[in-house]
Amino acid sequence: MTLIKCPECGHKVPEHAISCPKCGCLLARERRGDDEPPEAKDPGLRGLSLFLWFLLFLAIPFAAVILSSSLYYAWREKYPKCAGQINMLGFVVFGIHCVAAFAL
Repeated sequence: MTLIKCPECGHKVPEHAISCPKCGCLLARERRGDDEPPEAKDPGLRGLSLFLWFLLFLAIPFAAVILSSSLYYAWREKYPKCAGQINMLGFVVFGIHCVAAFAL
């Protein structure tokens, strides 16, 4: 169990406590950024946004892989799930373009 110090009296209190048992002051519970679940930070591409990216990549033959790779490198730090999805989508559309080009 993690203990924190009460800001008023310095008494060690369990991290999940709402108030200090010694002095009764209310403990401020700030949520740190690293406490958020990863899904909250990066929900990924879903539904309509994924479909619109697919249509955009489909509309620009053979340049989609360059655009998707650029977006991957721009997004990979802050939105790793979106970055992976957009990169994969770009390569899938690139594959579709290759198959269509060789089929003709």
